[in-house]
Amino acid sequence: MKTKWRALVLVGALFLGGCATMPTSGDPQAFEVAAPNTEPVEQLGFGPVRNSTPERIISDFLRASAAGSTDDYLTAKKYLKDDLASSWNPRAGVLIYPTEQTPGLRLEMTGTGTATVYLETEVTATLDEEGVLSPGQATTVELSFDLVRSVDDQWRISRMDDGVILSKANFQAVYQAQQLYFLAPDQESLVPDPRWFPRRRLASHLVTGLLAGPSEQLAPAVYSALSGSLTLPTQGVEVDGQTVRVNMEGEVPGDRRTQENISRQLSATLFQMTNVTEVVTQINSVLLPATPDPFSASLELDAAVALSDGAIAVSAGEGWSPVVPAELVGPDAKSPARAPIADGAIAWIQDGISVWDGTEVHHVELATPTAPSVDRWNWTWTSSGEASGVVAINSRGESVELALPQGVSTQIRKVVVSPDGVHLLVLVDGADGLQAMNAVVVRDPLGAPQSIDQIDLVSLAGAGLVDGDWAGSTQMVFLAGHGEEREVRIVALGGFAQVLGAPSDTIRVSAGGQAGRILLETATGQYYSRSGGVWRSLEARVSAISYAG
Repeated sequence: MKTKWRALVLVGALFLGGCATMPTSGDPQAFEVAAPNTEPVEQLGFGPVRNSTPERIISDFLRASAAGSTDDYLTAKKYLKDDLASSWNPRAGVLIYPTEQTPGLRLEMTGTGTATVYLETEVTATLDEEGVLSPGQATTVELSFDLVRSVDDQWRISRMDDGVILSKANFQAVYQAQQLYFLAPDQESLVPDPRWFPRRRLASHLVTGLLAGPSEQLAPAVYSALSGSLTLPTQGVEVDGQTVRVNMEGEVPGDRRTQENISRQLSATLFQMTNVTEVVTQINSVLLPATPDPFSASLELDAAVALSDGAIAVSAGEGWSPVVPAELVGPDAKSPARAPIADGAIAWIQDGISVWDGTEVHHVELATPTAPSVDRWNWTWTSSGEASGVVAINSRGESVELALPQGVSTQIRKVVVSPDGVHLLVLVDGADGLQAMNAVVVRDPLGAPQSIDQIDLVSLAGAGLVDGDWAGSTQMVFLAGHGEEREVRIVALGGFAQVLGAPSDTIRVSAGGQAGRILLETATGQYYSRSGGVWRSLEARVSAISYAG
C-alpha cells in the first residue's frame, strides 16, 4: 500500500461532497481537571410546525436529526421534499461543533417560493461513515440548504448534503466510543481500532464494523479473520440478556484456527457492551468454537525500568530489582527502556544503543541516538543523526532502517512504539517547533518490521510540544507548554483530547497502561506522578524512570 502523509485537520469535505512500585511521598501540587459530562443528553425531535419560516425549518430539522437515531430519522425526513427524503443518507458522516455554540443561520430568498439558508459553525471534529473520528483544530465551515414551498404552501428542504450536524454533547449522547478488535500479524494478540457507533443497536453496528474491516490507517498493519465473503443478515445479531448471538452468512472456514480467530475478534469486540458475558458465533447456523478469554496475550504496561547504582533495575512490588549488572551497563548509560512483556529485552543509550536479551548485551553503534523504545516483539526503536528515518534493532543487535514518507522532517527527536507494536509516535522538528506524528508499523508474521505507513500529523494547536509517550495502545500523552509553564494533553486515537495542568519546568513524560499512570520529570531529576486530582512529588531512590515500552 502506498504510504500516505495525512494531517488530522478538519475540512468541510464530508458535507461538501503514579505506579504502585514507585514511592509516592512528597507534597501534592493541585491541578484542575475538567470533569467530563457523562450524563446523556436527551434530544427530542418533532415534526415541522405549520407556517414556519425557512430559518425555523432548518433549526428544527437540526434538532430532529440530532434525535434521528431513536426513530431512524423518520421525524427528520418530514422536513425534506419526498425525493430528498428518499435519497438523503444521514449516516454518511457527522460534523461536530462545540456544545457552547449555536450555528448561525442566514436567509437568502432566491425566487418566488424558493430560498437558501446558509449555516455557519465552528467544527472541531468529523466522523466518517465507518465511525472513524478525526479531531483537529477548530475550522469554520458554511453549509447551504435549498428550500421550496410545497403544494400546501409550506417550506421544505429540497437540497442539502448527506450526513448530520451535531454539537459535541449531542454527539456523545447519540454515539459511543468502542474498539473493533483485529489481529496482529502473528495472530497471537488483538489490536484495537477505535470507532464511534450509535448507541442504538450497538451490537449490530459492532459486527457490521468488523465485517467491513480495519480503518484505512490500520489496514496495512493488521489481519482480520472475518473474510469479505461473510455477510450479516438483517436479523443476524440477537442480544438476549448477557448473551449476544451472531449468525453470519457465507463460507465456513475449514481450519479451526480461523474459526477461533473469528470468534475471538467478535468476543473481544462485543464484550465491551455492558453486562455481555457470552458471545455465540455461527456461520450459516454452524457453531464456531467459543473463546471466553479473547485477550490471552498479556502485556506488563505498568511495569517500570530505571537506573539504580549503575545497574538497570525493573520495578518489583514496592521496590526495584536489578536485572542488568553495572559492569555490563556502562558508566554513562541513560534512557533505559524495557519491553512490555515478562523477561523482555531492555535497551539503553551507551555510546550508541545497547540491548540486553536476558543473557548478554548487544551493542549497536549510532551517533547521538534518541531515547530507545522497546515493543512486545523485543524490537528496539530509535533514530540518530546518521539516520534519515527510524532505526529498529532486534534482541540480537541486528538493525534495520525504515524510511519516513517523503516530505516528513528527518530531524527526529523521539520515537515511541505503542504497547501493541502497531503504532509509532514520532516527534520531529517542524517549521513551528516540535511536531508529533502517528504512523503504523507494517510487520511480517514473526513481528519483524517491514515499513512505516499511514503517517498522520497530530494536531496540538500551538501547544508548544515538549515530549510525548503512549498510555496504552489507544492514547497518546503529551507534555506541552511555553517557558516554564506546562500542561499534559491526553489525546485518544479516534477520540477527544483532555487537558490537565502540570508542574512547571517538567521536560519529560512517561505513561503506563492508561492515562492515570503518568510520570513527569524535571531537568533536575525531580519526579511527579498523578494521584487522584494532584501531582505528587516522588522521593525516588533511582533515576531515569520510565514505564515499559
